[in-house]
Amino acid sequence: TGLAEGACLFAGIFLLRRLAASFNRLFAAQDARLRELRDLTTNVLHDLRTPLTQISGDAESICRGETDAVDAAARTLDSCRTIIRLIDTNAEITRTNAGLKSAPAQSLDLRDIVTESVELFGPVAEAKSIRLISPTPDTPVPFCGHPDKLQRVVGNLIDNALKFTSEGGEVKVVLSTSASLSLLSRYGLW
Repeated sequence: TGLAEGACLFAGIFLLRRLAASFNRLFAAQDARLRELRDLTTNVLHDLRTPLTQISGDAESICRGETDAVDAAARTLDSCRTIIRLIDTNAEITRTNAGLKSAPAQSLDLRDIVTESVELFGPVAEAKSIRLISPTPDTPVPFCGHPDKLQRVVGNLIDNALKFTSEGGEVKVVLSTSASLSLLSRYGLW
């Protein structure tokens, strides 16, 4: 019996040590996650401070009559887009870290995505006296994807085009059901 009790005691100690090691690994992982969360929060707050400071400064300048409202509105739109991009990125990171799966891809018509983006950036183009046009095909342009992510991609493309187009210029958003080699070579893409 003494031998059996000793063996049980040894097995119990062994299991307790394994359990303690498991708890230590769990707490270390939890601590690492909390540090990552603190760092992420600090970075997000720092990244948000810049566009919010810009918006606040422009609003104060407008109230004092020191700046042109149209220019300040354009800067405010840029700052708002930056904030939205930061929020979207951090939401995606949070979903990924939480192990949540993205919504499944769905069938959609790319014409709707492009049209919505062009309408969204219309006031920005107008403020810079840029002609923003988008001739869309008559037939649907089917695509399987995530509408929100596609909207962000198209919005970023239009946003960049507007930023780097001179006042009085033109931005043309072309959506085609087939890529023409002549069109690709014309723009240096082929």
